[in-house]
Formats: sequence, C-alpha cells, structure tokens
Amino acid sequence: MDPEGQPTARVEQLWFSPDTIIIRAENKLFQVSQGILAARSTVFRDMIGFPQPTSDDNELINGRPVVRLHDSADDVTAFLIAIFDSRHVKSHLKLRVAPDLNVHLAILCRIPPQSSLLGILRLANKSDVPHLFRRALEHLTLAGWYTETCDGVHDCDSQLITPPNATAAEALAISAAAAEVGAQWLLPWGYYTAATFAGREVLPLMDDERLVQHARKCLDAHVHMVRGTAAVNQFLVAAPPGCLSASACSDLRRDELSAFFISVKDRKDQDPIYDSTEVVVRKLRTKGLCDVCCTFAEGRRKASVAVFWETLPSVFELPPWEELRAMKVAAMGPNEDTGGNAAA
Repeated sequence: MDPEGQPTARVEQLWFSPDTIIIRAENKLFQVSQGILAARSTVFRDMIGFPQPTSDDNELINGRPVVRLHDSADDVTAFLIAIFDSRHVKSHLKLRVAPDLNVHLAILCRIPPQSSLLGILRLANKSDVPHLFRRALEHLTLAGWYTETCDGVHDCDSQLITPPNATAAEALAISAAAAEVGAQWLLPWGYYTAATFAGREVLPLMDDERLVQHARKCLDAHVHMVRGTAAVNQFLVAAPPGCLSASACSDLRRDELSAFFISVKDRKDQDPIYDSTEVVVRKLRTKGLCDVCCTFAEGRRKASVAVFWETLPSVFELPPWEELRAMKVAAMGPNEDTGGNAAA
C-alpha cells in the first residue's frame, strides 16, 4: 500500500518484465528488453510467450537460449534501434502555409538512412509493428518515391519528384522492399526511375538475388521508355497550321527532336518526363519557336504525357492507377498529407 493506505495496482501496459531476450541475426547478438519488445510487436509477444527449447542443438549464452532470426544483421539492428529509441524514426511534420497548400518537411531530427529505413520497413511488417511500418512508408513517400498521376492539365517532372542523385540500385532496392511488404503502390515510380537508366547501370544489379526480378522488369521496359520519349515529343515532328515562322521553327524542331535521342542525362538513356511541359515550352520559346508552335506544343505534349503515364503500371505488370491508389489509402489512410507529389 502507498502512504495513504490505498492499495497499489499495476499499470499492465507499462509493467515490463525485468528479463531480457537474446537475439541473433547473422553474426550479431542483441540483448534487449523482452517486455518492451513484446509490447511493440505481437509477433515477438507470441514468440516470447512460448518457452524456448534448451536442447543441445540450440545456442546458449550464459545458460539462456538465443532466438535466431533469419534476417540480415543490418535490418535487425535498424529495427531494434527504432523500437527502443523513439527519436530514430520521427513521424513527418507538416507546415501549413496556405489553406490549400501543404509544405512537407521530410528532413527531421534523426531520419535513418535509406538502408536502415528499408530494414525497418521489412521488419516492422514482418513483426507486426504498425506505427513503425507506416512511418517508414511516410518517409519513403515524402522523400520522392511516390507520385500519383499526370493528366492533360498537369504533368510530372521527374527531376523534381525523384530524390537528387538517385541511382538505379537505390530505386530497385526500394522497389524490392515495397514488393516484399505488399506496398505495390510504391512500385511504379521506383521501377520508372530504374528504367530510365542505361542497361549498363541495371544489368550488374541482376547479380543480387533480392533485386534480380525487379531489374528484369526495368530492362524489359526500356523499349517502352524509348517509345514514350518519341510519343511525348511527337509535337516536334511537324508544324501546326498557322506557324508564324515555318523555316526557323522547322529547323528548331528538328534539332530538338534529335537532341532527345542522342543526349544522355545523368547516365540515363531515356526519361520521357525528365522536364515538365512548362519547362520544355519555355526553353523552346527562348530558342525562338513561334507562339503558335508553342501553344500547339504545350497542348500536345501534356496530352501525350497523360497517355504515357496512364499506361505505365501495365508496362511493369502492375494494377491500374485506380487500384494502386486504393491500396495506398488502405495502407496509409486517406490523409492527403502523405499523398502524391504530382498534381492530381
């Protein structure tokens, strides 16, 4: 009893066992509170609830059995740190600067590097830790690995969506993790990003057992990327009726069309939506394309981007955008703060 004579009672939610659990992943050992781990993860709670066998075949440390996990040591390290250090994976913050405009701050406090984030994503899914699973998805979304749609009014600019200096290996690692945890709605942009890179960047990644099937999809999509680049730039083929400077505009269109197929941007072969239509038309206007041709280019290119984008999931053998968006809402909720980067 307390000094006032009232009987004491445990707060079961905050009454942790003094015992620890020893976990092994590859050649790494972890000794952590089994009570806290069980409170965070239903999978570990059930595992801890069953007595560990103590036969001669089981590894013992200080007379206690070791729980062996068949995950990478790096993934387990990242996951356990996230479980026991609440600062490790903060929920994203939002700064509302106008009634209809949200600015997300994706760089906060201590966001783990990508490799750790993917380890947390995989283990949080496998061990049933929903809050960590969602936070990992939030950070991947806000870091630029998710976008929803292009249409005839708005279109995408891959330079602004994909994280700066993203590599094919990074895109495929994210795609592999997303596929593993069932987050199919993250796959189109990861696949698209990897598919924009030349074959020499993607082929070596097929040696990685975890990435091989995803690398193959991106290599198979190269022909679609070439066709997409041609379709998106079809407006450069011929002058529209009423062109104000036929000769000059024709020369400019020819030079620009050639440049799209012979230039290499950041080791990439094809990236049909590397620039937004607004940027493309502004550059053409600066170079001397007449107003009539610029107006035609803007409308035709936006329409072509919309068609290209709508067919993108099927190129990677994924469900259509409508189904992917429904999957995202089911996983993340309808909260628009974790919505796409592109205008919908």
